[in-house]
Amino acid sequence: MAKRAPEALFEPNAPLSYPSDVWSLGTAFWEILGMKFIFSEDETTDQLVAQQIDVLGSYEFPLDWQKH
Repeated sequence: MAKRAPEALFEPNAPLSYPSDVWSLGTAFWEILGMKFIFSEDETTDQLVAQQIDVLGSYEFPLDWQKH
């Protein structure tokens, strides 16, 4: 779950797009080059989103996502 793009978490029924592929590729590169996970694998969804915000900085989620 930690490798999934944020849109996959907030819009599980929507088809994934090119940016989701870029997200997955980026996390794979990080794991290969950094030899560790960028996000913890054993966290709840809320904790995972908090980690993503910590890593990416202040990120404004779309209004639809903020309701979750």
